[in-house]
Amino acid sequence: MCPRVVSAQRPTQTVVARASPTTLPRRRRRLRLWLVCASSLAVLLLPLGGGPQARAGDGEGEPEGVFRVEEDWELVLNQPDVDVNAPEFYTLMSPTSHTRAAFVQVSWNFRELEEFAPGGLEIQAWNAENFNYVESEGLGSLSNTAETVTWTQVLKADEGQVTFKIANGHSSSWGDFGGDALSIVVNGAPTTLNGYSPEVTTRSSGITYGTNRVNLFVLKEVRWYGPHGLVAVDPTPRVVYRMPE
Repeated sequence: MCPRVVSAQRPTQTVVARASPTTLPRRRRRLRLWLVCASSLAVLLLPLGGGPQARAGDGEGEPEGVFRVEEDWELVLNQPDVDVNAPEFYTLMSPTSHTRAAFVQVSWNFRELEEFAPGGLEIQAWNAENFNYVESEGLGSLSNTAETVTWTQVLKADEGQVTFKIANGHSSSWGDFGGDALSIVVNGAPTTLNGYSPEVTTRSSGITYGTNRVNLFVLKEVRWYGPHGLVAVDPTPRVVYRMPE
């Protein structure tokens, strides 16, 4: 069954109350977000070098602005375990070179807002303690031996608003998934994506449970788009996890 929106709320006073640490005892998510923040601080200490998007343009004047970024992902399973819902993993994508403000986190093969549920996926758009989210519905747990999951993550800045979307998803357990039903507004994001860094993405993504069920977790390609179309492609594989031989 194709995924559809279950909840897609912009942060309101009610949402802020739910996101308060005193009213959201989600230890697993909090632990993961602390790890994400720690990893992003490590990134800030490294020379990012600007990335392809910072060098895009016609060679005269200021670089061309970036308004769309696409990431192609692949996860290769060996033997998932439905009984314990393994593996569980997550990806993070930020419109800036850090995760101190607005960013998007996708929980894969589990959902945790407002309570934990196995299978499917959940997109969480965060801005400090405010959040909104959408969930897949009708997607069970990953269950097939030697299964490969592929998808594209898209950030787009348009008319002062940044949106995130899962596109072109496919796996043998879930079939085809993605599209507008799995998109979300990223509140508090900048109006361009010039600060995006794939290093922030890979250093802030990982496997939270069932690492031994995964052979490979990799960001395969990144594409940057300006107002006039494609400006840069980086086909460098960025491995988040590879099972030791």
